[in-house]
Amino acid sequence: DLDGNSSMDVSGSYGVNVCGYETYKEFIEQGWKTAKKAGLFLGSLDKVVLENISMLQKISGQPEVSFHMSGTEAVMCAVRVARFNTKRKMCVTFGGAYHGWWDGMQPVVG
Repeated sequence: DLDGNSSMDVSGSYGVNVCGYETYKEFIEQGWKTAKKAGLFLGSLDKVVLENISMLQKISGQPEVSFHMSGTEAVMCAVRVARFNTKRKMCVTFGGAYHGWWDGMQPVVG
């Protein structure tokens, strides 16, 4: 960005585009096997999530990791964090680009 900061998108829901459909299917199948074996988990972070956090911290070199249920939710969080840390109220968006369904990021219809 203009302040010299950078970030890394390690997912972006593009697994199938990066790895190919067959490899992506293998990831999903292995994930399902792991989840079935672990069983239902309610409460704080389980071992798999903690391992993923550790791996993402190592890859990114960042001390914090945030998981979200959707891209829209991730954008909402990112904007809040950016506004808090920069003390700026405004955020640049681009017409014709997709920033999720949140009204705060919809510069134009569509």
